[in-house]
Amino acid sequence: MSQLESRVKDTIEPFVLGGGQLLTLSEDDLVALATWAPKSWMAYALTRPTQNNPFAESEYRALAADPQPLERGHVWLLNTTGPRSHVGMAIAPTLFAREPPDLELAPDNAAYGFLTVAGMTMFLVLLPPEAPSPFELIFTPPQLRRRGTRRIWPNPRRQYFPIEPWSAADLSSLLDLSWLSVAVWAILVAVVRGFGLLGGTNRVSWGR
Repeated sequence: MSQLESRVKDTIEPFVLGGGQLLTLSEDDLVALATWAPKSWMAYALTRPTQNNPFAESEYRALAADPQPLERGHVWLLNTTGPRSHVGMAIAPTLFAREPPDLELAPDNAAYGFLTVAGMTMFLVLLPPEAPSPFELIFTPPQLRRRGTRRIWPNPRRQYFPIEPWSAADLSSLLDLSWLSVAVWAILVAVVRGFGLLGGTNRVSWGR
């Protein structure tokens, strides 16, 4: 087990094995979580077709050399309930480009990620490289603005966990992102074009 994994295990074990024991998470704890979760998504992405891996080779090299949170990754921490909160991982990549891309060759470069262990759930919003700052507001699911949600990266701040729990219905509303592949995608693409990015196709949907 790596030093990072040992640190995360020591951090979350009291909650996972202690029946939801209250944790006080320091900034260093949050940085460790915000490094470990993307590392897990990056490892999982290697099992998928290369075109559907939204992480760059340079990000894999940087993580191996000096484990740190992804610069373009925004990570949220939430306490969730229901069957989908027990153990799970998923990633939904997509493509954004400044010019109309070759969809047969261009790899995905943005994604949503989901990782949960015993109700301790992390959600990733992976922004496209060099995305303008307003893009974060557009691409971040609105459900993450509700109470009981904390962004732990960037700008980690000491906090308690768990906080106000999400119901099973709340979590499903976040994970069932099929709305991105229909009318909302059309709105998103139109808005994003105004910032110099073109929306690509949503190639992967969340599993149930």
